[in-house]
Order: sequence, then C-alpha cells, then structure tokens
Amino acid sequence: MSHCLRVPGPFWGGAGSGAPDPAKVAFSYRAGWSGTARQRSALHGLLQRQHCLHLARNYSRRLKAASDFVCRLMVAERCLLPPVGRQSGGRGRLLRGLCQELAVHTSHWDCLQCHMRRDPWLGPVLLQQPEVVQRMKQSLFLLALHALCLLESCLVALLQNWACGPPTLLSEVFQGLESYNQGLSEWALQEAKLGPGASGQQGLWGGRAFSVERVLAILAAERGRLAGERLSLLLPWQQAGTSDLKPAADGTSGAGEGLPAHLETVCREEEAAVTALLQELLASTDGLGHRLLHRPKQEQPPEPLTAGQVLGPALLPSRTSLDWLDAAGILYAEYRPLFWRAASTSLACQLELRSPLAQLQEGAWAALGRQLTHALDEACLPLEAAGELKDAALHLLKLDILWRWDPGFCHALGTSLVDKCLPKPTTVACSQTGQLLQRLFLLLAFSMRCLDTQPCSGDPGNRLLPASLPLQLLSLAVATSHASSYWATSKAYQYLASWSLSQFLLVTQGDLQLLKTEAKKMLVQVGRIFLEDKWKQSPLASHQERELSLQLHAAATSIQLFANDVLELFYLDCKRVSAEVFGQSMPLGKYWRLALREEVPSAPSEYAQAASQTVLAPVLQGIRWLSRDAQAVVLSQVMTAFLEAWMGHILAQKIKFREPCS
Repeated sequence: MSHCLRVPGPFWGGAGSGAPDPAKVAFSYRAGWSGTARQRSALHGLLQRQHCLHLARNYSRRLKAASDFVCRLMVAERCLLPPVGRQSGGRGRLLRGLCQELAVHTSHWDCLQCHMRRDPWLGPVLLQQPEVVQRMKQSLFLLALHALCLLESCLVALLQNWACGPPTLLSEVFQGLESYNQGLSEWALQEAKLGPGASGQQGLWGGRAFSVERVLAILAAERGRLAGERLSLLLPWQQAGTSDLKPAADGTSGAGEGLPAHLETVCREEEAAVTALLQELLASTDGLGHRLLHRPKQEQPPEPLTAGQVLGPALLPSRTSLDWLDAAGILYAEYRPLFWRAASTSLACQLELRSPLAQLQEGAWAALGRQLTHALDEACLPLEAAGELKDAALHLLKLDILWRWDPGFCHALGTSLVDKCLPKPTTVACSQTGQLLQRLFLLLAFSMRCLDTQPCSGDPGNRLLPASLPLQLLSLAVATSHASSYWATSKAYQYLASWSLSQFLLVTQGDLQLLKTEAKKMLVQVGRIFLEDKWKQSPLASHQERELSLQLHAAATSIQLFANDVLELFYLDCKRVSAEVFGQSMPLGKYWRLALREEVPSAPSEYAQAASQTVLAPVLQGIRWLSRDAQAVVLSQVMTAFLEAWMGHILAQKIKFREPCS
C-alpha cells in the first residue's frame, strides 16, 4: 500500500499543492491512485528532460556565438591593418564593436550558471552528473580565453601599426582599449568568484590590461624603432661603388657636418607629434585620464580627489586646462626614456645589418662611433636622448672590436704556426706574428680609451651595454696577453735550442720588446679604468673584473720577466757553445811555441775562425735589423760570453804562450 502511494512531492493534490498532513487526513485506499502515480512520475521525467533540453539549447547557442566570435577575431586583424595612409571609417566601428562584444562572450558561463541556479528542475539532474557541468564550464572558459588573447594581440598590432599615424586614427584604438579593459575586469571578477583553478586550467590565463604604462611602452617601442631606422640613415655613410658602403671621413660629409642639427630636429618633431598623440589618449580614454589626473601629490602637482570620487566624462577637464596639460606632460616624461631606449636599440640593430659592408674598411664602426659622439656633444638634446645614443656609440665600438679582433686573433694564431721569423729589410725589426699581436694590443688600447671617455649615466639595468663591453674588453686583453707570452717564450726557446740566432734575436729583441711595451701600457690602462667603480654593476661583475685583471697582470708580468731574463739565457748559451768550439778546435802544447816556427803567423788560426763563424757571425747577421741600442746590448753579451769561454778554456787546458828567444 505504501508503495502504491509513493508519488513525487510536487504532484500531491494537484499542481502547486504541498503534501497532506498525515494527522489530518484519514487513511483510505483507492485502486486508481497507483496508475496516477506512474503517470505523474512519467510526466515529471518529461518535464525534467524538457528543462535539460532548454539548457542544452542555451549552452549550444552560447557556444556557437563564442566560436563565431573567435573566428571573426582571427580574420579581424587582416581587416583592421591596411596601410596607414588608406583611411577607412569602418575600421573604428569594427574595432569598437569587437571590444564591446567581448564583454558578452566573457560572461557566457556566468549567465548560464545563473540560469541553472534559477531552474529547480535542473538541480537533481546536474547533481547526478557533475562532469557535464565541468565540461560546459571549461568549454566556455577556453573560448572566452581565446577571444581575450586574440583581441589583445589585435589591439597590440593596431597600436604598433598606427603608432606613427594621425592622432584621430589612434583615438579609435584608445576607445577600444577601454572596452577591452572593462571586459577583462569582468572576466577577472568571474575568476575571483569561482576561486583559483575554477576553469580547470591552472596557470592558463596570462592576459594583461592595457594600462597607461603598457600603452606608452608599445607606442614608444614602435616609434623608437622607426626613429632608429631614420637615425641610421642620418649617419655619414657614402656610397662606394655599387655594392658596399663606407663611412665618410671626418669633415668630408655633409650629413656628418649636419648630424647635430638632424638630431635636434628629430627631438623637436617627436615631442610635437607625441604631445598631440597623448592629448588624444587622454581625451579618448576616460578611465586612463581619471587615473592619471588623480595621482598622489608627489607624482603630480594638482591636488588629488578622494578615493571614492568618480570622474565621469562630463567632469574631465578641457584640453586647454592646466590639469590636462600637466597630465600630458607627465605622460611625455614617462614616454621619453622609453622612446630613446627603443631608438638606440633599433639604431644598433640597423648598424649590425650593415656589418658585412663595414668590414670592407678597417675601423669603420669606430669612426662612426666617434662622429656620433661628437654630434651628441655639439647638439642640445634631452638627457635621455644623449645617454641612450652614447650607448649606441659604445655599441658601434663593440662592433668595431669584434669585427677586427676576432679575425686578427685567428690570423695571428694561424701565422704563428708557419712563421719562420725571418726579418725583412723594408720593415721594422719585428716578425709577421709579432706585428699582428701588436695590432691587437693597439686595437684594445684604443677601445679602452674610448670606453674611458664615456660617462656612466642612467639606470644600469636599462643600458644598452651594461657590464658586457668592459668585461669583454678585459677578456680580449687577457687572451691577447697570454697568446703573446706563450708565442714569444716558445719561439725564443725553440730558436735558441736550434742555435738559429737570427730568428732568436728578432723574436727576443724585436717582437718581445714591442709586446712587453704594449702589455705594460695595457696593464696601466686597465688599472686606471677598472679600479674605478663606474662600470661595476654587481658583485658578480666586480668579481669577474678582479679575476680577469689578475690574469692580465700575470700575463704582462711573465712577458716582462722573460724579456729581462732572455739576455741572460743568451749569454749562457753563447758561453756554452763557445766553450764547446774551443774545446774541439783549439790546439794544445807545442803549437803555441813560436820558437819552433820560422815566422809569426799572419792569418788567424783555424780554431778562431771556427769559433767566430759559429758564435759571432750569426749574431752579427741577426743584429743588422735591430736598433743601435739593441745591437750594443747584444754585442756586449756575446763578446763577454765568447771571451770568457776562450779564457776559461785556456786556463783549464793550461795553455802557455811563449815568445821566441832573441
């Protein structure tokens, strides 16, 4: 009987009536009620299915609308990015429509969730199938996320494409940014309500709102890129032939002479254009203008409003008011460092593209860097412009160092393997390898002098060349010094062991003396530059500088010590070889008794000729290319060793010289 009366609650006593009170109703059994219960249970199931179908239709419509919106966004960028010169009024309406429609598609899940909560028929079904709800939520969230990312990239592309366009054209983009930020804030509220990880994708959302700082950074990056390309054309390049470019000589190029005026013109034109653009930004974006005009007092002179006060479009100041002009000035003060940093980076990139052409003339980058530095000294530029462009001049110096030191060092290493160290009458007393190593020292010395004259200004973290150039110069100096020390030492021992005195004297009295002088100058220059703190950016950089400085000092010291000791080695070997020659060829005993001879010999003895040809002749042949001072030093050493060996042999063999009796 209780099974027959088991009827769902909403159908007791008809539609809308509650269940009867068992205490007030007398029990009675009717046979027809069991059939009615089955019919009402079936009707209840049909109604639940009908509401589920309504939910599915609502979900599919929203899913279809979001998918279509994503597809339209995929093709919208091509429609919104024609050339700037071709004006089209429909682009602004299309952009604003897309940004306003974004709020609809980011709220699909919120609306669908409200519908499910208001419908009591869906509760039991959805509680039994939670995975269905999770899949619907994830699908709508992913489509909304895709739409946000696509629209964000589209807005960034528009800002970049129209950055140098008329301000009225950019005002359409600025108005779209407001709608995008509003849709993004609503999306963030939904995420906050649902809690972390509600979308089922941890760490998937990475969208960012278009704040004032971000808009300024995008505009400055694009306008700075174009300005860098323009500045690269203003540098004094002249066409050489048909396939290469060479930097013009100082004082011979009209572009080089007018470079300071060109730089000042770029600054004035940029300030005028950006001021109008920033005023349009404030006029087109009420929210951005409100936040900017009500900053704290330390950032802006006008008195701020209360935190709860809302500034509507009617309350914004006019374009001629002082508040408006102050706001534009604040924005331009934030924009200018970003612009010149981007311009300097773009200029460096443009110059790197010409690096194969600049290789055709030695020192091209250094010449351009000097001309740019001179132009900056003569021009009246903002501090940000002067600082960033001086970094670009340092970048030119870096290019010059790399393009000349790398092949020069490789050439020196290759030449050292095949260099016979034979002197040439038309050149100085230096081998080919020694000349190449000396050029490397001179290149690094010039680069360090240029680096020493550059002031260290600006934020170290935002410099085009932070600590890389000084450390790189120091590393190249260490490599050059070690290579010079190893080559000179190994060649000196090699030629001395083989008794090739011409090559030995050329290496030790020619190459080694030049390298010792250059290494000493380099050590002094490095000590003057790196003992100061202006280029030290971090404890790690300071530690690297100290380590490299110690290595350079060790290499320079080894060159100097070997240069001081090499003559002592030469003296000892000359004495040893002379003693061997005397021991093998100098006669003993009766040979020296002149009384046994008919007459005094008029020609030198054979042993003397052999000793002089073995020891003295190679030395006299090798010192011909040396300076007079070097010749005197070498001759004094070899004659002292030769005579000491001769006298030592005479004393050791107890040779007695007797004159004939009269």
